[in-house]
Amino acid sequence: MTAPESPRLRWLGHLLFWPPLAVWTWLLVQPNPVPEGVLKLFSWSDVFQYLAAKTLHLLGNTFLTVALGLWVPRRRPPLVLAFTLMLFHGMATEIIQTVVPNRTGLPLDVLIDWAGVSLGVLVGWRWWRPLFRSGVDAFERTMP
Repeated sequence: MTAPESPRLRWLGHLLFWPPLAVWTWLLVQPNPVPEGVLKLFSWSDVFQYLAAKTLHLLGNTFLTVALGLWVPRRRPPLVLAFTLMLFHGMATEIIQTVVPNRTGLPLDVLIDWAGVSLGVLVGWRWWRPLFRSGVDAFERTMP
């Protein structure tokens, strides 16, 4: 299976990446990102709240990385740059959280964000794999 290159899919990739990235970033730097009513629903378990928050970190970055891979040009340098920027995004939001009231930026969260980016790369690897087999132009040679 080769990576999709249709203009529609690339636009879908833009729509699946940019608005969620903006919302995700905004939530990550808010003092109270989860509404109080939602927190009350899960007040019975601090462990559940903790695990849910860490799972959201992982899956949010996984989703964004896969969506990013849908529209980034299928050449090695742009993909590597895009995924590197996702890694920096995880680190930057945690640094910003250190100065936001009610938030703490944690190295563990950075690692979880990076694990999400890595998982996103693994999910999309089937599409991107030809790039890393035999050079930068390998994917273009597989296209009809």
